[in-house]
Order: sequence, then C-alpha cells, then structure tokens
Amino acid sequence: MTTQAPTLRTLADLVFHIRDISAGHPGLLTCRRQGRRETLSTSDVLRAIHSLALALEARGLEAGHRIAIFSEARPEWHLVDLACQLIGAVTVPIDPSADRELTGFILRNSGCRWVFYGWGEKRDLLVMLQQGLTEPLRMVAFDARHAAADGLTITLLMGEGAPRQGEVPLERFRGKAQEDDLATILYTSGTTGDPKGVMLSQSNLISNALACGKVFRLDSSDLAVTFLSPSHGFQRTIDHLCLYRGAAIHYVPSDEEMPAALRQEQPSLLVALPRIYERAYRRTLEMIDDQAPWKQRFFHWAVAVGRRHLEASRNGFIGPLLAIERRLAEGLAFSSIKQRFGGRLRFALCGGGPLPTEVSNFFDAVGLPIDQGYGLAESSPVLTTNAPKRRRQGSVGKALEEVEMRLAEDGEILARGPGVMMGYWENPDATARTIDDSGWLRTGDVGRIDQSGYLFITARKQDLLVTHDGRSVAPRPLEDQLCGGEWVAQAMVIGDNRPYLVALLVPDFDRLPQLLDVEVHSPEGGPIGGRRQELVDSAPVQQAAASLVATVNARQGDGPQIQRFLVLAEAFSTENGEVSLSGELRRPTILQRWAPSIADLYATPEITTEIVDPQVVAEDDDAAATDSPNADRSAEAREDH
Repeated sequence: MTTQAPTLRTLADLVFHIRDISAGHPGLLTCRRQGRRETLSTSDVLRAIHSLALALEARGLEAGHRIAIFSEARPEWHLVDLACQLIGAVTVPIDPSADRELTGFILRNSGCRWVFYGWGEKRDLLVMLQQGLTEPLRMVAFDARHAAADGLTITLLMGEGAPRQGEVPLERFRGKAQEDDLATILYTSGTTGDPKGVMLSQSNLISNALACGKVFRLDSSDLAVTFLSPSHGFQRTIDHLCLYRGAAIHYVPSDEEMPAALRQEQPSLLVALPRIYERAYRRTLEMIDDQAPWKQRFFHWAVAVGRRHLEASRNGFIGPLLAIERRLAEGLAFSSIKQRFGGRLRFALCGGGPLPTEVSNFFDAVGLPIDQGYGLAESSPVLTTNAPKRRRQGSVGKALEEVEMRLAEDGEILARGPGVMMGYWENPDATARTIDDSGWLRTGDVGRIDQSGYLFITARKQDLLVTHDGRSVAPRPLEDQLCGGEWVAQAMVIGDNRPYLVALLVPDFDRLPQLLDVEVHSPEGGPIGGRRQELVDSAPVQQAAASLVATVNARQGDGPQIQRFLVLAEAFSTENGEVSLSGELRRPTILQRWAPSIADLYATPEITTEIVDPQVVAEDDDAAATDSPNADRSAEAREDH
C-alpha cells in the first residue's frame, strides 16, 4: 500500500519522490535484451540519474541547453531525461522511426548540442547529419557496440559522475528547476508543412501526469509493459504516472517482441497505438478461421453473448440466463484471449489515433475494454480520456481535472488548462494562431460534447470536405467504416470542392487472398510477390470493393455517398510521405501523388470502379472501367460521425 504522495511541481521533484515511494523496489525498471532480462532497482535508477547529472554538468551542460534523445523504449530513456531535468537542461525527443529529413530538421531547429541514441542505424544516420549542422553534435550511445568513433557511451558518462556522488549529494539539485521552466521541446510530425517544436514546461508535464493519476488509480502492485518510445507524449505521461505511483515498468523495444513480453510479464497496464489492438483483433480472427466449423460458430456465439451482456449491464439488468451464458463464454472463449495479454490486464489504454469501432466493440464484448483518450502535443498531451466506470462508446472520454473544453462556432474543439503549451519554439506567429489571448488552445479538431461531458471527435478541421453544393463532410467516419471491412487496410475519402465523394482503398495484401479465396502466386512461388496488380484486378476483389462501398453508402441514408473509388496496388507509407509517424494520413501528399488517378475519377459523370496500380497509372490514365452498383446514388453529403 503506497502512502499519499506530496504535490510535485517539476520533473526534478519526481526524482526525489521516486526515492521515497519506491525505496527498496528490486525491479523498478526492467527490459529484456538478447534473450536476457535486465533489472534496475530503485537504488540503481537513482544512482544512474545522479551520476549522469553530475557528468553532464561537469562537461559544461547548463540550464536551457538542449539534449536530444533518439531511441526506442528502454530504461535509459528516462534516466537521461530525469538527469537533464535535475540540471535544468531541455530534452528534445526524436521518434525512433523518424527519417533523415525529420531528424535533421529537429536537430537544426532546436540547436541540440548532445544526442543520446539507441541502435546502430541511429548512429549511422546521425553521422550523416553531422555535416549539415552548424554546431558539433556530441553523440552518446546507449550500447557500447553501437558507439560512434569517439566511443562515448552512457556507461562511460555514469562512470565519470559516480566518483562525485559522495561530495555532491543528490539533494543539491533539489529546486534547481522551477515549474515555469522549459522542460522539453516535443516536435509534431505534422501532416502539412514543417514540424513545429512544442515547448512544454515542467508544470505542463507534471500536471498532466498527476491529472491522469486521478483517473487511472495505479499503485506499487501494478506493472506496465511499455513498447512505445517515451518520445510519444502519451507514453511519456503514463511512464511519469507509473514512477509517481511506484509502479514498475518493463520496456519492450519492438512490436515483434510484444506478444511474448505480454505473456511473460503479465502486465496490469498497457499503452498501445491503435495498430497493436487492431493486429491482436485480426490475429484472433485468423486463428478462429483456422478452427473447425463448430468452433467458429461457438466463438461467434460467445462474442454475441458478450455484446448482449455488455448492453444489459449498461441498462442495469442482466437476466440469469444471460449471466450463465456469459460465464460459459468467458471460460471457453474469452479467457484464452485475455491470456495472450498476460491475464491480469486492468488498464488497456489507446493513444495516437482513433481505434476502429469494430475493434473497440470486440474487446468490450470479450471483457478487455480499451480506454481511448484524446489530446495533442500542444496539451502535454492528454485532454480527455475514458476510464474504468467512466466510459461511453464512441467517445474519447471526459476532460481531465482542471481542463476546460468548449466548441467554437464552427465546431472546433477549444481547450484550456495547466497542460496547454508555452508556445512553439522560435515561432511566435504560429503560437498566436494556436492560442488566443484568453489561453484557449485551438486544437484543429472538430467534434461535439454531449450533456454528460463526453467528447466525440468528428474530423480534423483541415480535413473537412466541402462539396460543390456547400455541404460539409467529415471523411474519418466514412474511412473508419471502409476499414471496418476485413480486407481494407487503409482508406481515404476525397471530395473537397468536388461534385461528389470518391475513395481510395488499400487492401490488406497479407490477408486478401485467403479472405476472398484468390489464388495469386509470384513467378518465384511466393504468395503474392510483385504481382499485386493481378490480385487487385481479380473479379473477387472488384466485387468485394463494390459491395463494401455499397454497404457503407447504405448506412449513410441521405448522407454522404461515395460514388466512385479506386483499389490501389500500393499502400500509403511513411517512406512516400503519405503517412505521418503517428499513423495519420497526410492528405495533401496523397492528393498530389495520386492526382492523375483522382482526376480520372472526376473526368466523366459515369460512376465506375477502377483497379489501379501506380505504375500503370503513370503509363496509361485511360484504364478500363466497369459499372458500379452505386450509379443511382446522389452526391448529397452532411457532417456525420
């Protein structure tokens, strides 16, 4: 049982709080590397932070100096961050998947003097970027085998600081950082234009963690499994909350290692991006598809029971027969799904983007509800969240304590509270456009707030489509429905300043042949190889696409209708600049890259279905078309969620 913790003002205060609340913890931070489990006790963590702070200070780093952290999830991330907070230095997280262009921009724009990094490819990228920097960049490896030419590692730095711990006690750093001091610059990956450096103060970060702690009641018995790098703002906040509550953290450096880590560590808390939950959902369905027909029928019956039980519990009455059916479903179907998450998960949190409704509904039914929240880098980041005993289907929850929310006349969500940023780094004009004189943050998202205070996101303001007849259309709900089909991995709806809506569909090429019973093999004998064009040209795929669009249109009633669509033979990717690091579609980039194909969709009034490969489009914009069953539908549109 943990004691009541004192109020924290800064992340530096958190270091002293860890010393008090987690004293004697044998495995506060853990990770598994090359098959071996590594453990850091509370004493190990405090010694490492103390020695790093002393070493950095001795090497001339001072309050206000910027230090980048370019790494996957691992204990050293927070050791460096908290050591910097002690001396008042400013940390600049870089997403581990950031490419050369983004990494170089962040280093130049922030003026970082030092960078701590993870694996060897990070070192190679940083070495290439050195030539474009005006100031020399000191590179510090987390692993000796990935060190740069000068061999500097975090272990060597800790060795430099360790001998001074006796003469310079940790207590000397207390109070050096003030709550209004700049603590970090968090760069937005952005879907348009250059990234902006979000300046967050000590109080911004600590207030967000404390507010989340009033919603998610963690204690020292909890264990979090962390695979997102703390460069992701939500993950960093939850890590701070864990350290505040005395909960242990186990770090997993990659998605591929997650399934084994969940089974081995049996966490009570998991933070994941939507793709992780989507992947777990798809794999569950794939496993069921491989079972005997009677087992498949039983599983789908169990999920239906789970949904009926959930609805009955919301209405306040669960009949005895339904209760018995739910226990049967739990014992014979749901328990095995829960075991794949370790078997004792209390909090499954989702950040970084919307979770498809079908995925959310599935995990609700099996008894693993996923709590979605909402926020942005500019708000430190959490503004609202669902939580146990405080959930509403389809919403992103209620505002955190001390967070005010309201809607502008055009529906834009405005927020005000202790987490709102100091401003954008060296960009006062952008700051003035984003925060008004009364402190309200313009989020750029459009939504609605119900009578109980639950927030529902409708669209990004910049993504709203206004057709020729002046009707506004929110594309995300339509795209979510299109991706709700088992075989569609990505979808983008287009129609801004156009006569009607069209859609680009990207299949899940790994599952498509099996789901639609299409036999496609490469010349080398592989399952698909380079012959995706043949796959998307097949009749089953064309029929499935037409059927899916017709189904989505039918759900809209007299609302927005998709009149034409393309099934692409190539996915939208971060490499092509079409997807941001957070997984959001970069619509302007996609519109530009696929402009000839999109123009062809609007070239004639006939409503057709085209199956397009990007190389074929470049060679022949007059691809053959076939009639669509949606030819009689109008192009009327309304804003709908």
